[in-house]
Amino acid sequence: TIILFGDIDKSGAINSIDLLKLKQIILGSFTPDAVSMLAANCSRDNLNAVNALDLLTIKKHILKTATIDQAAD
Repeated sequence: TIILFGDIDKSGAINSIDLLKLKQIILGSFTPDAVSMLAANCSRDNLNAVNALDLLTIKKHILKTATIDQAAD
């Protein structure tokens, strides 16, 4: 499986739907599968958890003020 970090809905693009899904994950109103959960942790911080930093990362990517690093760790 290829993971596009930030592409939570697995559509092949990072967009506002992914931002919405990430908000829902943080609020607990959406439970993603394992692949979507990995994609949601787009900041790939040491906490290895989905949080507001991931939300900010996707927002910046959508606004084209930053990009999400897709390189494998």
